[in-house]
Amino acid sequence: MPASSEPVLQEQDVQPLMSITVVCYNGAKDIRRCMEALRAQTWKNLEIIVVDNASKDDSLQVLAEFPEVRVVANAVNTGFAAAQNQAINESLGQWVVFLNLDTKATPTFVEQMWKAAQLDSRIGAVCPKILRMGPDGDGTPTREIDSTGCCMTPSL
Repeated sequence: MPASSEPVLQEQDVQPLMSITVVCYNGAKDIRRCMEALRAQTWKNLEIIVVDNASKDDSLQVLAEFPEVRVVANAVNTGFAAAQNQAINESLGQWVVFLNLDTKATPTFVEQMWKAAQLDSRIGAVCPKILRMGPDGDGTPTREIDSTGCCMTPSL
């Protein structure tokens, strides 16, 4: 038994690395709120990758306030899909979370997504319930559901 009073983590207690990818283009008005919400996650083993698609606003200056975020600054706007693929290629996590920059994730967002993914070993993707933001734009959600995820079925 170690002399330290620190608890000894068992292998099953270690949080796997989760990669969160965000594509940004002229998102200075939203990106701070998004990054602050990610900083407040209960799941601490995160890597956050933001691909900035040649923003012309203050997005990069805002992102500089978050040294824990890996920023990939593109010289030209490559488009959303290409930038998302770029972020995926940069990621090292066991799971990759795609997040839009105008999102304000609840503090247990990543933890709850992980728990859902662990319910069955055949699960390969999970989606959260997304609430619409209020009209004031401060990130306060309404009770109105925007989306409850996606469904993929075999073609007929």
